[in-house]
Amino acid sequence: AEIVALLEILNIGVFQSLIIGIFCSVVYIALLSMAAGELVLKQGSADNSDNMTFNSSGSISGHLWKKVLGLPIVLSLLVVPGSITYFFYEINSLVVGLFLLGLPWFLFFAKKWINLNSVVSIRGLPGYPDVLSDKIQAWFLNLRELIGQIIFLPFFGVFIALAFVSITQATSSASLRSPFDNLNQNFFFYFGAAGLLLLAMIHKKINQISLLSLIIFFFCAFSLALFIYKIGFGFDPFIHQATEKYILEHGAIFPKPFYYLGQYFLVVFLNRISFLPIEVIDKFLVPVLGSVLIPGLLAFWVAKRRDLRLSNLIPLFLILPFGSYVVTTPQALANIFVI
Repeated sequence: AEIVALLEILNIGVFQSLIIGIFCSVVYIALLSMAAGELVLKQGSADNSDNMTFNSSGSISGHLWKKVLGLPIVLSLLVVPGSITYFFYEINSLVVGLFLLGLPWFLFFAKKWINLNSVVSIRGLPGYPDVLSDKIQAWFLNLRELIGQIIFLPFFGVFIALAFVSITQATSSASLRSPFDNLNQNFFFYFGAAGLLLLAMIHKKINQISLLSLIIFFFCAFSLALFIYKIGFGFDPFIHQATEKYILEHGAIFPKPFYYLGQYFLVVFLNRISFLPIEVIDKFLVPVLGSVLIPGLLAFWVAKRRDLRLSNLIPLFLILPFGSYVVTTPQALANIFVI
């Protein structure tokens, strides 16, 4: 991560390449998420009977758990000290460089000093067997279930793609009371069919394929307002984007709104390391984070409950009102952290 951070700093100061920025940013955040996940997950011991039971009903790899739980930790390590830094100083290249170099070292020393006996064990989680025979048995079971998922996956991909096409065709610059007013009725058929196929894919089985499918399914729901409202949904994003652009150019804006410090720092930080436009980061921040973290953390909760039959309930989260996750505002970002 430190090497990637140095490449980021070199790109910020010299190349200023969008492609290099995006690539290094994704790798940097992924590596930090892995390291942060190790702070809360350890390879401890667990009862072998638990492993036997849950190898036969589903699996998630330890690395995947670390990425899922590590991402919100990394975001917190950015937002909390970043907000304090911006409140007393400003956001400039020096601050961004210090954060890029400092976060890997902080996680390195935290891993050394934190008492790992007090954290969660990934032994006993589904798909993390202890004994060699258990691993062989789990491999055959996973292969059988993977074949079943592969059968459903192409059909899921087709229907979710058609749902996205329906959303893009409904794009409008008019004033709409609801995004559903402009949607073709076929969208609901495509989205519902994709949901049924997803239920079959995650039945007693959560792995990389099913989790990625869950993320795409949630993003399809959370991105409705993002794509349908061509100009933008609501007036808040326009104000925040204008403020973030000013902070990017001048380092700070006065008076500094205490309630918005976290979002402003995170958006400007991501802009400086990735070179993505402020508008793109601001629009996609909450829908993307919500699509990744909500199904990921729900999957982890299901696994810790030792009953993967509950995995069928994860898509049903979308029955609840999810208006907070369709547009990026400081309150919506805070709701993500609350989850």
